[in-house]
Amino acid sequence: MPAGVPLIYCPVDLPCAVWRALRRVRPRMLVLFEVEFWPNLITQASRRGVPVVLVNGRMSDRSARGYARHGWFFRGLFSRLRLFCVQSPDDVERVRRVVGGAVPVFSCNTMKFDQTPDATARDRRPLLDEAFGPGPRLVLVAGSTHAGEEALVAGAVKALRAEFPPLRLVLVPRHHERTGEVERVLREAGLSWRLLKPAEGGGPAPADPVEVLLVNTTGELMDFYAAADIAYVGKSLAGQAGGHNIIEPAIFAKPILHGSHLENFRLVADVFRAGQATVEVGRDEDFLPALRALCADPARRAELARRARAVVEAGRGAMDRTLDHLYAVVPPR
Repeated sequence: MPAGVPLIYCPVDLPCAVWRALRRVRPRMLVLFEVEFWPNLITQASRRGVPVVLVNGRMSDRSARGYARHGWFFRGLFSRLRLFCVQSPDDVERVRRVVGGAVPVFSCNTMKFDQTPDATARDRRPLLDEAFGPGPRLVLVAGSTHAGEEALVAGAVKALRAEFPPLRLVLVPRHHERTGEVERVLREAGLSWRLLKPAEGGGPAPADPVEVLLVNTTGELMDFYAAADIAYVGKSLAGQAGGHNIIEPAIFAKPILHGSHLENFRLVADVFRAGQATVEVGRDEDFLPALRALCADPARRAELARRARAVVEAGRGAMDRTLDHLYAVVPPR
């Protein structure tokens, strides 16, 4: 957080808790993000004369149908907002189907493109040297993986190691609580590994170089994306759906692999598809050939990296557009 900006928890959405929080904080504006609709918070803020706005909003077809089905409740709730800033023209239409023309709705693109790397991001190359040993390496970072994806990625790496000896894997499961489960997957795949954080009572880390670094902590993914040669973004194959944020490795100009199930990032995925900036894998059995093709073609990797970064640069500006709308409601001091 910026200096001088306190961070507090949002109150539980009960009338008494919300009333006390608003009385204590006395906000000039209540800014909700994406899909955070809290009925008591919205209602009480509005009654106090606090402008309520939604930014970086998104509304799926399913959500729009649900809100419309219960319009007797949501129409009145949403009408308390001063404006909606949403991610796409499709989101504009879905919101308007629920609230009508009572509240202004603006398409501002997604703020996710305005992410920037942390200037104090840690250089993970020394740690990779320690895990993988000296010499050339080709590092695949599989980020935010879920059950089934670790086996798919590990199997592909195992199959390609003879063809591409420098290939190494950094595996970053979405939930580090699954570390034991993922270790069993690596054992069954016949890959050697070490943990980023040694397990308590688990003995020392392997002395010899390993094939896989298993990240069993949180908050490390962006650092490892920065150190990747190829990135895979999880929750998009092996029976998983919804996807994770492909902008994260694109920020660092990395060639990106992902599955076709990016339902939670539809707008982002469409922009990258239009820019031909990633490799999208439609079926599990296509993952290994896609990875092989990238391992074998450095020029292709460089071109995908360039395109991914170009998509990020072209997509930026949503934050400035959103702030223009917010300042029209409450001018800055």
